[in-house]
Amino acid sequence: KIGDPGVKHENFKNPEVEREDMSAIDAIIRAKFEVTVEYDTISVSQDKDANMWCVDFWTLDVVGGGQSVYLNGNGLTCYIVYGE
Repeated sequence: KIGDPGVKHENFKNPEVEREDMSAIDAIIRAKFEVTVEYDTISVSQDKDANMWCVDFWTLDVVGGGQSVYLNGNGLTCYIVYGE
């Protein structure tokens, strides 16, 4: 929710150019603009019902410190969740 610790809802770096035909690769490329943590692993998932993409970034074998970037179906960043 807005105001929760570890959740960012504004001041995104993602270019505000929407796309109609977002793929998983497109979601990853756009989410990389937002990443502020070091990572060596990426996963991406799509919730078609909610029309959202989630791209997770983390370092393998390290507990916490990951980051999840949520983009809408047109590729605009909606919010970012920081791991602990």
